[in-house]
Amino acid sequence: MKRTETMGYPSRWPPGSRRLLLAAAALVAAGVLLWVPLTTLDPDQQRLAVLSLLLLALMLIAAAATSSRRALGTISRGLHALAQQRTDGRLPEDLPGNAAELARATNRITQQLNELRTRLDDQVTEQTLHLRQERDRLADMNQKLRGAAAQAQDEARAQSELLSSLSHELRTPLTGILGYADLLRRSGLNGEQSQQLDTLEKSGQALLTMINDLLDWSRIEAGRLRLNAETFDVLDSTEDTCALLAPLAYDKSLELVRIVYHDVPRQLRGDPQRLRQILTNLLSNAIKFTDAGEVVLRVMREREDGGRVWLRFSVSDSGIGISPDQQARLFQPYRQVGKSSGGTGLGLSITRKLAELMGGETALESTPGKGSTFSVLLPFRLVAESESAATHDARLRDRLVWLFEPHATARLALVHWLEFWGMQVRSFSAAKSLADSLQQVSAESRPDLIILGLKPDDADKDANVRRILAACAEHQPPLLALVASSALPLHDALRDAGAAACHPKSVGRRRLHDEILRLTLDRGAPQVKPLQGRSALVADNNAINRRYLSTLCRSLGLEVVEAADGDAALQLWLQTRPPIVLLDAHMPKMSGIECARAIRKAETGPPRCRILAVSAHLEPEERSAFTQAGADSILIKPFDERELLRSLEPGLSGPKPVAAQLTTDPELLQLLREELPQQFLDLERAFGERNLEAARDAAHTLRGTAAFYHLASLRQTTSALEQWLLRTTGLQPGMQSRRELDNVRRAVDDTLAAIQRP
Repeated sequence: MKRTETMGYPSRWPPGSRRLLLAAAALVAAGVLLWVPLTTLDPDQQRLAVLSLLLLALMLIAAAATSSRRALGTISRGLHALAQQRTDGRLPEDLPGNAAELARATNRITQQLNELRTRLDDQVTEQTLHLRQERDRLADMNQKLRGAAAQAQDEARAQSELLSSLSHELRTPLTGILGYADLLRRSGLNGEQSQQLDTLEKSGQALLTMINDLLDWSRIEAGRLRLNAETFDVLDSTEDTCALLAPLAYDKSLELVRIVYHDVPRQLRGDPQRLRQILTNLLSNAIKFTDAGEVVLRVMREREDGGRVWLRFSVSDSGIGISPDQQARLFQPYRQVGKSSGGTGLGLSITRKLAELMGGETALESTPGKGSTFSVLLPFRLVAESESAATHDARLRDRLVWLFEPHATARLALVHWLEFWGMQVRSFSAAKSLADSLQQVSAESRPDLIILGLKPDDADKDANVRRILAACAEHQPPLLALVASSALPLHDALRDAGAAACHPKSVGRRRLHDEILRLTLDRGAPQVKPLQGRSALVADNNAINRRYLSTLCRSLGLEVVEAADGDAALQLWLQTRPPIVLLDAHMPKMSGIECARAIRKAETGPPRCRILAVSAHLEPEERSAFTQAGADSILIKPFDERELLRSLEPGLSGPKPVAAQLTTDPELLQLLREELPQQFLDLERAFGERNLEAARDAAHTLRGTAAFYHLASLRQTTSALEQWLLRTTGLQPGMQSRRELDNVRRAVDDTLAAIQRP
């Protein structure tokens, strides 16, 4: 509706305003009539006129109020709809008074909101379309990445399988090369030939290490590297590793020392092959980057929990050290610190991965110029026959030994074992002091044995060493030379100069124990081969490896028959029934596993023959299959006659610990098998009846049995239970009680499973 503006006022009044003006005029007129006498009307007529005017005014006021209320209601409903985001309606603009202006303002706001909503909807639609396109693009990309990842995994698996098959083909001739190099060394060579043979052997070992590293890394990358759990002697594993790497240290005039503390259990359950691999990587790395001084391997017992013992293997060197920035990238693959001297650069990376797979961790402490200490903390399961200390012959007790070893750490390691065996040790740090003392001592006060720790050229350069050797030429007293060299001509020269026996410093503690026992008790007794008079069957399809194994067996006194495949091996065994059988894993016609199973099936009764599985590499599944087929032990090539003897005749390595003697006695074993379940049932019954005193008695009885039989894992678990029962005030059903009882149940089951094994 159009309107014209005059002086700022509208030309037409809105309906509500007009009604109000009329009502006001009527009221004014009525007031005038009340006070002004009307001459023309009588009083009654005047009153009637006034009342009419008042009534008209009231009607007009009521009509105006109703119109305003309706207008406000309309506006209120419109604003309420707007608050609820309903913008599809419009308010009428012909409302009375100021309501019309309010309606128009509300309509403008509604229109603006509609425009904003339209623009927002357009933007949302556009962005939604863009996001859908991006989603489709990412989905397509993810699909391609998944396909590429699957293809990469397939390629990695294929590569791992290829390397696995190739490694066997490469290891077979390589182990033959290393084996015959060892045999050639024993045949007596001149200096130049020995040097050439050393080069050949080092090259072969380096090649074997590279093959192993590449194979293991490919398995790790493909997620196919698996651990093998078996019972092993941790001292044997450390000694074998040190003996293997000792020549590398001796070539650099380094002292390679191992210290295994006496609280370290001997018998553990874990993966000895991977442990040796870790130690080999750490020791070879330390030797590589150490030009002078020492490399020391320490094995320490860290803690026990839940039937497991945590051992720390630390390798310290006096080498170049490692800066902090080099340490940050040290365990990355294909990285080497310092000047490379060969290798794949995978050793430390594999070490860390293996430690993590075994549930352990690695650590490094190093200062540039002051050497480094690499350590690995690993958990192992305690087993039923576990002992905390090595065994020894009681006849060594109180024997007097004079020891010369100028290197303090090496001297400490030797004294560590000699005193543990009960011997009295007098140490000398200078050869002159020992030579003078030997010259002055009376015949009655002479020691039972003299041990000299020597460098290869000490006998040539040190006159006092020659004096000592000459004084002991008649074995009064006998002299044991431990020299930092594996060269047999040097050993022979020292024996010619007066030593009763000579070994490299890497000699194992069993061999050292037996040699000391022989020198102090059986002087002049003829040497007898340990397996003299017994026979063995050697089966290997590779002629070179077969001859090497046969030579090792003959060096132990065995009479050997050979077979080139599994079928021929079985037929030979059926004809001759030898007590010892060495089977290669991979043979034509019949595999080693099948042959072992057939031999066990053909056996009619005790005594069982001893079957030794021999291979360059076995997966955990193959090891398990070999063991289930009847193999008594497994040897991984290459190995020497010491490892072969230990696998063939564990009893020849020295007296068994008390626990081993107890758990091999048939009557005691049967009693143990009967008592353990019954004692656990008593404990379980006490828990079920909530009888605290009965539970304490049952736990004490079970712990006593474990202590008597030296069952380390069960003893530890029952001891923890007994302590918990002493602290608690009542046996209430709940998580804690179930956990304590379950721990003992598992320990009993593990112990019974362990003593059931032949």
